[in-house]
Amino acid sequence: MTILIFKPSRCEQDKNLEEFIAFGKKQFSHQKRQYTWNDNVWAGLGTFIKFNSKYWENDNSMSAGFIDFAKAYIIYLRGLTKKKSLKREMIALKVIEASLIKIRGKACITDCNAMVFNFAINIMQKNIQ
Repeated sequence: MTILIFKPSRCEQDKNLEEFIAFGKKQFSHQKRQYTWNDNVWAGLGTFIKFNSKYWENDNSMSAGFIDFAKAYIIYLRGLTKKKSLKREMIALKVIEASLIKIRGKACITDCNAMVFNFAINIMQKNIQ
């Protein structure tokens, strides 16, 4: 079992993120899949596209600064749960990305704060029944 130790410091956040993504890629490489890390459609796990997109096209994939985190997070969750579907988690990631873009102008997970999460909740309340 691999244990990641994140240092709760503003100056360590980029390093923590890099380590988390590297961890996700390593776990992903140990799994036999019919897709690669760089694919935006992972059969059975999710499609890494913008919120409210119906299907994948070249111009609607998640932001470059967010997609690797999202993929690492999904791989991390797959290791923690026996759930067959991570649909809710994928929606949450897409909404957080949309909120970050609206509030911060870019989608970097390390820029999250209470305002970003509150706006994400507003997006969900308005768009998801």
